[in-house]
Amino acid sequence: MPLVPISGDEAIHALVTELQRFLPVVRMEYVSRVFFQSHRTEPLFMNEAGIWPNRPAATTEIPNLFLAGDYCRSHVDLVSMESAVTTGLHAAEAVRARLGIGSPVAVHEPTEWPRWLLVLGRMGLLPAAGAAKLWSRLTGS
Repeated sequence: MPLVPISGDEAIHALVTELQRFLPVVRMEYVSRVFFQSHRTEPLFMNEAGIWPNRPAATTEIPNLFLAGDYCRSHVDLVSMESAVTTGLHAAEAVRARLGIGSPVAVHEPTEWPRWLLVLGRMGLLPAAGAAKLWSRLTGS
């Protein structure tokens, strides 16, 4: 259900109903306080140059506050579902470590290709790209 056209109270009810699909024990009567921010007038958080220092980590200075979401710092470094899942895993590990229970939550990071190899590959494919461009201009396709 889109939250934009409905009131704040309706949005809260819709969110709790959605949570109940995954956590049946969640009930509105258990909620003691709600601070709903619709952000209808706020721009979407996107990657911009220099934004990294403003992105929060999973752990905070508040002992029982952990953050996760596509806006948090992770190796993904892109506002995406993958980033949200990755930071969720980081937050889960931080909670687990803080409580000292269970096995560590693994967060796998892919290895990065050396930059020089990517540049070399791009340079090697440049003649093929030029030929394809010339072909498309000559044939009109």
